[in-house]
Amino acid sequence: MSLPDNGGNLKLGGWRSDTTIRYGSLLLLLVSSFLFSGFSVNIADGIVWVLNLMIVLSAYRLTSITNTPTKMAVFAAFAVGTLVLLVLTDTFDTGRGWGYLAQFGLLILIALGLVGSILRRPKVDAQTLVGAAAVYVLIGLAFSWLYLAIDVWDDSQISLDPANTAEYPEFSFIVLTTIGFGNQLPTAALAARFVVIEALIAQLFLATFVARMVAMYGTRRAPEVDEANGDTS
Repeated sequence: MSLPDNGGNLKLGGWRSDTTIRYGSLLLLLVSSFLFSGFSVNIADGIVWVLNLMIVLSAYRLTSITNTPTKMAVFAAFAVGTLVLLVLTDTFDTGRGWGYLAQFGLLILIALGLVGSILRRPKVDAQTLVGAAAVYVLIGLAFSWLYLAIDVWDDSQISLDPANTAEYPEFSFIVLTTIGFGNQLPTAALAARFVVIEALIAQLFLATFVARMVAMYGTRRAPEVDEANGDTS
C-alpha cells in the first residue's frame, strides 16, 4: 500500500519513492557495469550494454534534464545518436571512435546533472554522500570511453589494445584514484595530458565537493530567498 508522508512524497512499504533510493541504485549499477566489463565471455558484453542503458535512464531521472521538453529532446537525441554510432560501426572504424567520444560526453553530462541534483537537496545526509560517490564513479567510467576513442584513432597513445575494451575502465580508475600505473600507461603526449586532467578532476572533486558534503553532513541547506516577493523555498 502506498501512502504519502508528511513531505508529500510517496511511501512504498516504508520507503520513500524519491531520489534517496535511486542514488544507491545508480551507484550499484555503475559498480556492476565496471565489474561485468572485466569478463571476457560474450554474455558479459550484453549484460554491460543493458546495465549502461539502465545507468543512463536512472541518472536521467535524477537530474534536471527532465525540467523542460527542450532538455529532454536534446538528451534523448544525444543518447540515441551515441547508441547508433556504437552499434553501426566496426571496432577499428573512426566512426566507432566518435561513438566512444559521444559516450564520454553523455556520461560527463549526466555527472554534471547529478552534481546539480545533489546541490539542490535540502539536507546533506547519507544518500547525498552516496550520490557524490556515484558521480565519482561516473567520472572514471566516462574517461575510460575517452581513452578508448583516442586509442581507436591512434593506437600509439596508450599501451592498450583497442580491441580489448575491457581494459580501459581499469586503466581509467587507476588514473582516477592516482594509485600509480601498473602494467599499462599513456605512451604519447595527448593521452598523457588527458590522464593528468582526469587525475586533477578526481583530486579537486574529492578535496572540494565531497569534502564539503562530508563537512555539512546532517545539516540542512539554507532556503533560497525569492528577492522579488520575499518568499523562501
